[in-house]
Amino acid sequence: MVNDVMGTALRRFSLFNHHHLSSLTIIMPAWREYLTRKLLNIFLFLWYTAANLFIFTLAFNLDPQVPPKYGYGLGKQTYLTPSPWIFGVLFLIHLLFAGTILYTQWTEKGNEIVIEELGLQFPLLLALSTLWAGTWARQLPIPSFILALLVCLVSSNIFLRLKRGHPLAADSEWQEQREFRVSS
Repeated sequence: MVNDVMGTALRRFSLFNHHHLSSLTIIMPAWREYLTRKLLNIFLFLWYTAANLFIFTLAFNLDPQVPPKYGYGLGKQTYLTPSPWIFGVLFLIHLLFAGTILYTQWTEKGNEIVIEELGLQFPLLLALSTLWAGTWARQLPIPSFILALLVCLVSSNIFLRLKRGHPLAADSEWQEQREFRVSS
């Protein structure tokens, strides 16, 4: 879609023909918004990755300051506190976010799904996840719990939007086969 928008914008723009300038101003804000969203996704992914790498270094006691100790798996242990090893799942989450960023960067379908369908929800998810990681590492349980709920809310909303807007091809084939068997 972006190539179509940019191609249309370039075809309509002419230095010698000023009556096409109004059509250019209609198309260019869409291009700017698209580029802004793409850059925002990349910037927030890098921020999320840098923050978590910093927190992991704190957990390995590489911090020059000795007290207090911050990081994953450190601090007061309660019945609701997860085990320190569970924070290894964040590596898998980083891989999934990186895959989403790469999918958005190099495929038209990714541009359509992530940039147009999700809008600002993916950057919101990255920002909330980064804030959650910071509050958890600083051992602030109440803000961390609230941010964890917000992360769950945004991620489930993203999942539902993608599930409704872009069903898997295997899902639709399975549905067609089921309908065929029922009607036979």
